[in-house]
Amino acid sequence: MSTLRVALILLGALLVPACKSRGPQAPAARPTAPAAAETSAPAVEAQHAPRALHAVAAPMDTARGRAGAKGFLDTLGYAGSQPSAAGLLLVSDRTMSRSRATLAAGRVRIAAAASVGRTRGSGPSLGARPATEADSVPQDVPVAGQVGARAFRPVAILVLADHRVDPGTGVEHTSSLMYGAGFEATTRGWLSVRGEITAGTLTSRQTGVRDRSVTDARLDLGVAAFPWLTLLAGGGLRVYKQDAQENWRFLRFGAEARFPLGVDALTGMVRFTVSPMVSRATGATSALSPSFAMAGASGLQLTYRLLYVGVEYAVESYTFPSSGGITRLEEFSGLKLRLGLNLGW
Repeated sequence: MSTLRVALILLGALLVPACKSRGPQAPAARPTAPAAAETSAPAVEAQHAPRALHAVAAPMDTARGRAGAKGFLDTLGYAGSQPSAAGLLLVSDRTMSRSRATLAAGRVRIAAAASVGRTRGSGPSLGARPATEADSVPQDVPVAGQVGARAFRPVAILVLADHRVDPGTGVEHTSSLMYGAGFEATTRGWLSVRGEITAGTLTSRQTGVRDRSVTDARLDLGVAAFPWLTLLAGGGLRVYKQDAQENWRFLRFGAEARFPLGVDALTGMVRFTVSPMVSRATGATSALSPSFAMAGASGLQLTYRLLYVGVEYAVESYTFPSSGGITRLEEFSGLKLRLGLNLGW
């Protein structure tokens, strides 16, 4: 009996530790404090973001400002119901893709980036740079074909003029160095004005051809059809004086094209005009007036700060009606140098 009792005691001593090891264990303690610290900051920031947005958008009490603020508040409200990382990505994507239509919309975007994109006690999240006040200011984007500021350009003119006349008996050739002045004015709109006056004395080395003075004045209006093309309309007066006075009056229409030459300060110019109305008065009843006239010019223009330099060569050709089987031809050409200043007004 004592032997059986001893055996039962030994068997119980062996089974008790095994049962204790297989019994239910208490659940491991979870580190709740760090997780709460990690998730609470974005949640608090998301809750405070609408207040910040309202505070920023409140001064901009306009229809477009309220519409932009409401759209961003809806975005933040939807993002607040998403996980922290997904919500931040959603706000960053849906906010930054909107156009900067108003100043209020730009400021609302800054408030969203500053309030939601940061975590308390840490730097900017998601790899984004900190928002600055400059982001709220709409940037001026240059527009193609935008008209520049108003400008006024006084110029001094030097012309090496050449005059040829063929009355049917031979060519009479005279030349002159003419001096003068002019101006060019450009408005903020599509209109430009250009005028000039030059004078000199035409001299000749031919026998039987006398010298005579010449004065040339003209005024043109320009309409900018394209940034590189200007339509021209204007008129002029040319006076020849010898024993008698010969007055020429004409109207002309045409176009002038400008094109760059690889350097911003240097441009090329090509101009073509026609004169359907030309009158020539000499005091003689038999004097004929040209039936048609046309002119062409090409040149270069250099603009450097306040300095303007222009060089052009122009040719004017006049055709007269036939009289007694003879057709009178006349040509006036010149190499013109312009020196001026670029001024504003």
